[in-house]
Formats: sequence, structure tokens, C-alpha cells
Amino acid sequence: MTEQCNSSIDGRLGEADREREREAIFKQNRFDSGAQTSTLTRANEILLYVLLVCAFTLGGSAGDASLRIFVICVVASITLPVALLAGAWGAVGRLPLLLRVALVLIPLVPALQLVPLPPAIWETLPGRDVPKAVFDLVGARDLAHPLTLAPSATLLALLMLLPPYAALFSASLLDEAARERCVALFIVLVVASILVGVIQMGSAGATFNFYNSAHRRNLIGFFANRNHEGLMLAIGAIFCVAFVNIRALSKQSAIAWTTVLSITFLATTIGTTSRAALGLMFLGLVASVNLYFIKAQGKRRGLLLLGAIAVVIALVYLLSFSTVVTNALERFNDVADNGRGEIWRNSWPLVSQYFPWGSGIGSFVPAYAAREPLDHVTAYYINSPHNEYLGVLIEMGLPGMFVLCLFAAAIAVRAVRLVRAPNKGGVFAPPAGLAIGLIALHSIVDYPLRTPAWIVVFAILITFFFSGAEERKRRVRVRMGRDREGMQG
Repeated sequence: MTEQCNSSIDGRLGEADREREREAIFKQNRFDSGAQTSTLTRANEILLYVLLVCAFTLGGSAGDASLRIFVICVVASITLPVALLAGAWGAVGRLPLLLRVALVLIPLVPALQLVPLPPAIWETLPGRDVPKAVFDLVGARDLAHPLTLAPSATLLALLMLLPPYAALFSASLLDEAARERCVALFIVLVVASILVGVIQMGSAGATFNFYNSAHRRNLIGFFANRNHEGLMLAIGAIFCVAFVNIRALSKQSAIAWTTVLSITFLATTIGTTSRAALGLMFLGLVASVNLYFIKAQGKRRGLLLLGAIAVVIALVYLLSFSTVVTNALERFNDVADNGRGEIWRNSWPLVSQYFPWGSGIGSFVPAYAAREPLDHVTAYYINSPHNEYLGVLIEMGLPGMFVLCLFAAAIAVRAVRLVRAPNKGGVFAPPAGLAIGLIALHSIVDYPLRTPAWIVVFAILITFFFSGAEERKRRVRVRMGRDREGMQG
């Protein structure tokens, strides 16, 4: 009897030991899994910063393939798989359906333009008379040809989607603290670009002439185009104001810093002599002041907004005594003679010529050159219609406009929801929305998203803009889960 009792006790003790051992193994596996996830998350954040720095400093031109582009793509090819391993697919899957559909369709447009088409189909495409004549001369008419008139440029455009998609997937994993660090890095890069631009102006373009740009005597920083640098300054000002309002110890301190920053950014933007940049800076500063200082003032809101506008105008007037400022302001007198109107008039017939499928991404230069009036031909060639929406119509036709409308609809729906319920957005969702709006406006007269720098920044802005309520809900669930575990323990 005693032996049976001892055997029973030993069995129970053995079962308890095995249960404790299984629990210990489970906790260790959970700890190892959490440590691995934490390591991947940190690696993902670091790689995103490396990609942002490379794109910002090396991707300031919309030129052809180069060593700079290669470096950016290599960093992106490392960033994307790490982001996916860290869980970015699930994070992107939580974005609105309209946006996800647009993200799927964007690379499909250039991919389909590269698919070889049978001669019977290819010859029915509009605007192929000149290519058909060329193929007849070289005996290649019976071969399959892609839709695009510039296959190498379209292939490059498809490959250049890797950096923004890597940035988007990577940035989708950032929490609020990581976004703040990302904004801080962006501000540092903007300041660095300003310092480089000051040296460029001081040396009359001889120093830091990265792209041998025609604008090198102006403040262009890491960019080849003064308009792109000016847009970066306008968006940098928006995020500086946002950052100050998050970090400032008091409202008075935030107001003081915002005033200093507004004057600084306005002065540096004037150094670019870009009319578009000055207009965007004005809009960005007024919108930021309204967002952070005037919105909560009730009945005094209108008066304060008018006051803010008056202050900005007064600053422009005071700065106008500088010769640099005078030159910048004088450029507003020849808006009608800046050449864009002429380019738009010459480019518009290309829409109907290649409608509805487009001429192919990156094919604007040969398409425009074939129709450019001889009396307009000079030593310089037109590389863009200087209107991104017109460019989409020419190169991508109806498919491109359909994708653009989907994307714009997703942005508009999100903007309406943020206006109605600002608290449901992340801290940096409002300034990201303002920045996206400035990019959309600037695309009417230029092509910022054709540069690696801007397309990467834009991808990060999208994730910031759509951040918010979902993350708060997840954090609440995690805290509640931990509280329950603590109560049970």
C-alpha cells in the first residue's frame, strides 16, 4: 500500500515537473520570437533611414540610369525583404481598400506596356504611324513590339518603383515614436540641403555642383531643379512647425520657434528664386499656423488667420530690399513668358494622338520631339510637359488616369475623415496631409514625383497620413491583455 502511494505521488510530481518544463519552453520560445521580431523591427527602421538618406542626397534628379540610381535601388532591395519579414505585409493590408487597389495597379501599368504585342494588334494602336514606317525600313514590322515607344525608359520607370514601395512597406511598421525620429531625420536632411545651397550660392554654383544644373547658381541643395528644392523647403517648414508643437514646453515657446522657423524658411525659399516654391511656402506656413495655433481660437479664428497672412506678406516686403529677393520677385512679372504655356500647347495634341492607351512611360521626349514646331527647336530638349497630370495622360492614357483617380479618391476620403475627427489620426497625419496637398499642387507646373528623392518621401508621407486610430486600438488591446495576465497571475 505504501509503495502504491509513493508511486502515485511520484507520478503526480513527474507530471507537475513536465508541465512546468513545457511552460518554461513556451515562455522561452515566446521570448525568442519577441526578441527576433524586435530585432527585425529595429533593422527595418534603420534601413528605412538609410534609404531616405540615400534617396534624398543621391536622387535629386529625374535623369537616366546612373550609379546614384543603382545605389538607391540596392538599398531598397535590402529594405523591402526585411520590412516584409518584420510584418509589413499585414500593416499595408490594413490600409484602405481603394489605396491598396491603386498600389497593386501602379506597377501593372508599366509592366503591361512592356508586354510584346502581335503585329496585328500593335499596328492598330493609335499614334504608331512613324514607328511603323521605321520598322518597315529596318524589316522589323512583322515582329512583336511592346505598347511603349521607349521600352528602356519604361523598364527603368518600373524598376524605379522599388525604392518607393520599399519605403512604403518599411514606414508602415513605424510607431508614433519612430515616426517622430523619422521626421527629425527629414528635418536634418532639409537643413543640410539648405547649408549646401548657401555654399552653392556663395560660390556661384562652382561648389557642390552635383548635376551641372542650369539652376546651380541658385539655392538648389541636393536637387538639380530649384523648384524641387523649393518644394522640399515648404514641406520641411510644415514638419518643423509640427515638430516644434510636439516638443515645445509651452504654447509661447511654440509660437516663438514657429516665428523664427517661418522667417528662416521663407528667406531660404527666396534663395531658390522659384515662383512655385514661394507660393507653396506661403500656403504651407499659413496652413500650419492655422492648424496648430488658430484652429482652437473660436470666433477670433478669422482675424488671427488674416493676421498670420499679413505677417507673412510683411516679411516678404522687408526681405524684398535684398537683391536676391528682388530677383526672385521679379520673376513673377514674366509668368506668361516662362515657356510652360508653350510646352502645354505643344504637348496637348499628344493626348489625342496616343489616346486611350498612351505612348508609354518615359516616352515623352521622343513623342514631343516628333511634333515640336521647327521654329521652337533649340539646343535644349523638353524633358517633360511640366504638368504631371498632362504627362500621365500622354504616357499612360486612360489606365494611368484611372489609377490616379483611385489614389486621389483614397486621399480625399482620408482627408475628409481627418477633418471630421482629427483625433483619429496620428500626430503627423495632418502635416503629412498638407505636404501631400502641396505635392499635388506643385505637380500642376512640374514633375517632382519623377525624382527618386521625392517619390521615396511621398511614399513615407502616405503611411504617415493613413496612420492613426488603428494603432491606438491595437495598443489598447495590448495593454488590456497585459492587465488581464497580471490579474490572473
